[in-house]
Amino acid sequence: HCHNKLHSPQIIKIFTSNLCNSTCVTCGPSSSTKWQSLKNIPIEKTTLDFNLLNSVKWSDVKILTFVGGEPLLEKKNLDLLEHLSEVNKNCFISFVTNGSITLTSLQKKVFSKLKNLNICISIDGIGKQFEYIRYPLKWEDLIENISQYKEIGCMLSVSFTISNLNILYYKEITNWFKSQNLSYNHIFVTNPIEFNIEVLPTEVKKHLPLVKQPNY
Repeated sequence: HCHNKLHSPQIIKIFTSNLCNSTCVTCGPSSSTKWQSLKNIPIEKTTLDFNLLNSVKWSDVKILTFVGGEPLLEKKNLDLLEHLSEVNKNCFISFVTNGSITLTSLQKKVFSKLKNLNICISIDGIGKQFEYIRYPLKWEDLIENISQYKEIGCMLSVSFTISNLNILYYKEITNWFKSQNLSYNHIFVTNPIEFNIEVLPTEVKKHLPLVKQPNY
C-alpha cells in the first residue's frame, strides 16, 4: 500500500552506508570501510541514495532506525534528523552506534531537539574483551562517550551480539550492563559460522551459561 501511495510508511530502518571506523571480528569488508583498509583492498563506500527518501511523509513516521557501518560518521544522517526535529519531534529514533564517536557540537544540538532519541550502543564485552572484538576501538573512549550521550538527555540501550568469543563471559557482561542501568537486547552470531556458538566442542557447551531474555 505504501508503494501504491495509498498509505505512508510509519516504521523505517535505514542502512545509511558502510562507512565505519571499526574492524569488528564478526564483521567484514562489505559492512565496513575500515575492514577494507585493513585487508588492503580498494575502499568502496556504499551509500544510501537519500533522494529515495524524498517521498516519505516524515510527519507520519512513528519509528526510525539508523544502522551502518557507523551511522554517526555519515553526515547525511544529521541533515535528516534536523529535518525530523522540525516536522516530527515525537518520532521514536534509534541510532545504532559502536560508541566510539565523540559527538560534535552540531550533533549534540540536533540530538537535544529530539524528544524520543535512543542511542543503542553495540557492546559485546567489557574492557579488553570489547577492544579485542571491536578492534581498534578503545574501552575508555566508550566509557567517556556514554557519559556524553547521557548529558544530552537521550535514552541509552545496548545491542549485545553473542558469539563463541564472549558466551562464557555472558553473566559478567550483562551484570555490567545492569550496573550502568543500561537496558539491552541480544542477538546470536550466525555468520561467519566460525563464530557461531554451535561450532563449540560438546565438552565446552556443557559449561555455557543460561542466556536469559533481555530486559528491554
